Amino acid sequence: MKFSSTILVYSITLLTTSFALHAENNLEGPYVGIDLGYLDGTENGNEKNSGVDAGYHFEAKPKGFGLGLALGYDKILSDKFLIGAEIAGYRFKNADDRTTPYDDNTPKYTTNTYKMDLKYKLETKLKAGVVFNEKKSSIYILGGVGAAKIERTYTTIAKGDYNNNDWTYGTLFGFGSEHLVSDNISLKIEHIISNYGEEKINTNASWANTKQYMDLNDSTTHVGLQYRF
Repeated sequence: MKFSSTILVYSITLLTTSFALHAENNLEGPYVGIDLGYLDGTENGNEKNSGVDAGYHFEAKPKGFGLGLALGYDKILSDKFLIGAEIAGYRFKNADDRTTPYDDNTPKYTTNTYKMDLKYKLETKLKAGVVFNEKKSSIYILGGVGAAKIERTYTTIAKGDYNNNDWTYGTLFGFGSEHLVSDNISLKIEHIISNYGEEKINTNASWANTKQYMDLNDSTTHVGLQYRF
């Protein structure tokens, strides 16, 4: 009898705890997610020799899809405010463009070509927003820093190719929304704008004093599926 009573007490406690945990399912806590993103960017190039504008300008417009992985943690304050932090990495496929530099001195298009291919992005983000719908939905803004791995190729008939495969660093900001669709699964959508500023890239050794001044901006829309622990 004592044994049966103990089992009954444990069963009631377990059921009560289970229902309590279910009732408290919300957007707070650690999570891991996968993202599908679409990138639309613009990179402006300006060639300078010893710091003086050489009169060659070009514009590339990379576009493409990417897959990513995100790790983060969200905290709910006063049952209505949300703060969080996230790190994410993305691999983009065919987010590239090829263009022909324009010579302002002639003026006409040159016989040179420029190609850029954005392959990877890494981002560290902080978010702040509000929760609603029993803390199962949120809207928020976010900001942070990012890095993009870009393969650049500048080709000339007279002096061959110059290749640069390096990381570019910048800042980002955006906004998003997330909704818990089951006990542990949530869906999110985000729009992020990244600005990598102006970067000086050395061209090949035969143009020792020449640099390409690159200015890259992009916007990416992400749709994500997240598992919340």
